[in-house]
Amino acid sequence: MEDDLVKCLDELKLIRKYLIKKGKLRYQGNVIKNKLAETEKIFEKSSNIIQCITSKEIKPKSLTFIASISDEIKLYYSQIINLCSKPACHMSSSDSDSSETCSNPELKMEFDLKTACSLIPVMNNNENSIKGIIDSIEMYSDMLSSSGQKLLITFVLKSRLSQNAKLRMLPEYSSTKDLIKDLKNKLLVKKSPTAIQSRLQTVSQGYRTIEQFGTAIENLFADLTIAQADGDAEKYEIAARNYKHLNEAIQAAKDEELSAASSSRGEDVMHFSTRGRGKSYSHFNSHTRPQIRG
Repeated sequence: MEDDLVKCLDELKLIRKYLIKKGKLRYQGNVIKNKLAETEKIFEKSSNIIQCITSKEIKPKSLTFIASISDEIKLYYSQIINLCSKPACHMSSSDSDSSETCSNPELKMEFDLKTACSLIPVMNNNENSIKGIIDSIEMYSDMLSSSGQKLLITFVLKSRLSQNAKLRMLPEYSSTKDLIKDLKNKLLVKKSPTAIQSRLQTVSQGYRTIEQFGTAIENLFADLTIAQADGDAEKYEIAARNYKHLNEAIQAAKDEELSAASSSRGEDVMHFSTRGRGKSYSHFNSHTRPQIRG
């Protein structure tokens, strides 16, 4: 099913490429109508595939891949919708070499209920659904006119939120920016920076692979950055050779794990105390390997 999802993404890429290649001619005939219908069909298919996949137990690596493809699909979908939006000025039909009556208009679309329903999920008890709503609002609102944004706010407040969430939100908002701010402050669970730091200092690899352990640490770092009121993303640094990012250190550790496995099956590439693997993440078992320190 993952292959089918990738196929949906590739099809959207082709539609976007076609519309860009057609240029202003895409506004003639039924090009826009046909491509919009095709895009909606592909997007609906991809949504069904994602829903089917996520309803089953899947590996963290597969979940990350699916989330990445899903984000790309939403991005290309929004770009296609934007390309299909008619410009504020019209083309003169007097001759084939006619020019636009106004130059470089900002393309803004009106609110479309079908698009909004496809793009913005309904809130459930999963916090990820709230994050999905916020991300979709941010993306869609950028493409809408002022009147379209007002309709978007009403749509979200009336049809996308649970009854409990509605009670915590204001009955109306003057801008999508204010709506998003309240969604983040009132509906997302606030995590304690101190608690996250404590988990970072005591997290252990155990029997997880380096990739799985690294993913867990990355998620904790992301949570810490969000939770810190002062926005200090440099609280924890990577102290490993010349690495600037955590994923670089993790990749190096994975490479060395494969190298070590070929020369010595019993050697641990990553361990975290003198008593063995999995106690803390203060250092690797060799000074040449990446170090992650708090």
